[in-house]
Amino acid sequence: MKAVKRVPVVQQVVESLKNYIITGHLEVGEKLPSEKELCETLSVGRGTLREAIRALEATGYVEIRPGKGAFIAGKNHEDIKNLSVWFEKNEVEIIDFLRVRQAIEPLAVKLAIQNSRPENIEELQRIMKRTIEAADAFDAPMLSLCDEQFHAYIVSCSGNKLLISIYNLMALALREFRKKTFFVPSNVKNLVKPHQEILNAFIEHIPENGEQAMLKHLDLIMNDLEKSKAMPNE
Repeated sequence: MKAVKRVPVVQQVVESLKNYIITGHLEVGEKLPSEKELCETLSVGRGTLREAIRALEATGYVEIRPGKGAFIAGKNHEDIKNLSVWFEKNEVEIIDFLRVRQAIEPLAVKLAIQNSRPENIEELQRIMKRTIEAADAFDAPMLSLCDEQFHAYIVSCSGNKLLISIYNLMALALREFRKKTFFVPSNVKNLVKPHQEILNAFIEHIPENGEQAMLKHLDLIMNDLEKSKAMPNE
């Protein structure tokens, strides 16, 4: 017998909302109930609900319209068969962004470790915990969200306004790449271990280790892009 795994609350909310979207009476383009209604129905806080909505946005079920709410964007699962075509079509643009990340994120993590406080490490540990849970469940949308949170939080901890501004612009552009890349099993493997190595550098407070771990991580992402293009699309 295997140990029974506890399903994170956010993932439970994701599954409930996904089931509601797929089997409910609402059509594509219609608005989901308000945050207040969903929180009361699901008995969860706003933070948990918003994280679940973001995960659903990452996989194409929901579209978030600023100031208006969340709307149903689709009722079908991500079409994995066409992933390699997408990666090949967008390769040049993705590589451009990854090269900029290779230039700024090692510096960002070095500064972040130099400036780090215990609460920063605790937040990264919380994100890492959710990442491991999502990887165990092969939950691509949640992995996409965790990856974005991990990197964005490190850059924010650098305290460098220019780095933060540049990264935020890239993060928006890379969101579609993140949505798709974690449907590839090998890409999931190359997320968890590098993130743990970066977190270890924070815990040990060794900026140079964090810098090298980030460089190694971004090199792996570049290699993963090549492998993703080679997936069968039939």
